[in-house]
Amino acid sequence: MLSSTLNNESSVNTNKLYFIPRVSWQYEYRTGRRLGINLQSSVNSPTANQLLPTVNNINPLDMYMGNIHLKPEYIHTMQLSWIFFDQFSFTSIFASMNATYTQDKINWSRTINHDLSQTQSLINVADDYRLDARIDFSTPIRKLGVNFRAKFNETWNQGINMVNGEENTNTNFIHSLTLSFDNRKNDKLDVNIGGTIQVTDAKYEIQTSLNKTYFNVAAFTDIAYTPNDNWYFG
Repeated sequence: MLSSTLNNESSVNTNKLYFIPRVSWQYEYRTGRRLGINLQSSVNSPTANQLLPTVNNINPLDMYMGNIHLKPEYIHTMQLSWIFFDQFSFTSIFASMNATYTQDKINWSRTINHDLSQTQSLINVADDYRLDARIDFSTPIRKLGVNFRAKFNETWNQGINMVNGEENTNTNFIHSLTLSFDNRKNDKLDVNIGGTIQVTDAKYEIQTSLNKTYFNVAAFTDIAYTPNDNWYFG
């Protein structure tokens, strides 16, 4: 039951009944080998800011207005997972795949005016699809005294927003690879260093000239030193 009232003048009441089951199954078919399946549904209700039907005109070139008639998102997710761990070599592999379907997805509706200013609001669109695949591999390199970790992610998302009253299908395909190393003997000094490269392929149905491929490269490090029980430096 969702009720929205503004200044005791406009009131919207929504009554919805959702079936949100959850089923989980895991099977350890061998020591350190495990399969898993997880199915679940959930409901995401709109926030008060999303429902507020007043115009935010702090920036007159980009105005925002909520939508008092928004319905909750109805989300269905399926996850498949596989875990491998070798207790002798301390090598581990975690692989998973997630599929998500969202009904009544809350997304943007954009109106672009002749002076190129725009007004943004929120609406419920019919469908939103998302696929995520991930592989996480880690193993020690004893000769170098370090642990090596590699993470590879693939994400595909297709959703709908509105531009001047027309449906605009957005498709994003993201590839991400992270490599990192940390020292094995970390009683006092703990060092982690690595980097990530991410490639995003974005496509738009209405204005194909906006189609772009983005590259994001990042490096990171985390250093911690604990000389005794009373001091910690990071």
